[in-house]
Amino acid sequence: QTENVEVHQRIESHNLTSAAPSGLITGLQDDLELARRTNELDAVSGLLNREAFIRQIESVLQGDEAALGAMVMVRLKSLNELNESIGRALVDEFIVNLSHAMSDMTPRAQVLGRMNGSDWSLMVPGLDEEQASEYCGRIQWLCEKLAPVQEELIKVVATPVRTGMPLSDILGRLDRGLMEGAKDAWVPEQEPMSGGRM
Repeated sequence: QTENVEVHQRIESHNLTSAAPSGLITGLQDDLELARRTNELDAVSGLLNREAFIRQIESVLQGDEAALGAMVMVRLKSLNELNESIGRALVDEFIVNLSHAMSDMTPRAQVLGRMNGSDWSLMVPGLDEEQASEYCGRIQWLCEKLAPVQEELIKVVATPVRTGMPLSDILGRLDRGLMEGAKDAWVPEQEPMSGGRM
């Protein structure tokens, strides 16, 4: 009987000793996940931030696939003015809703991120020019449906993406299409880049 009590006490002592490191490991894993989310995710939308997005896209561009599809960029116009006119809380709510809606409509998206306060980028495999233009139209429609104001809030453009393309050229074409306000959502690969490059 005394032996059984001693064995039972030793087992309990061992279990308590084992539980402490286990709890510590679980806490460290939670801290690590929180640090990863803080470092890789945009605080408002929950999407990849610029640095994490660029890392993932560069990895995709160095992959083996011969043809990838299209990269789409969405730009929210006049973010500061919008914050002043309707308040940051409503703008943040719109950003979250639009981000979730784009994520839901993009099951094929390989990478989706918020590049900064005003820009989102996403890479969608398999989209040709016609499909990409239609896709941009769907995002525009989504925005109009979710917008807290009646004015047109976003501009959307897309450009082709292939393995081996320099990311700077892809983003340069998209940025130029947004800044110049091209009528067509599709920015062709032959579009001249700043500095005279093609």
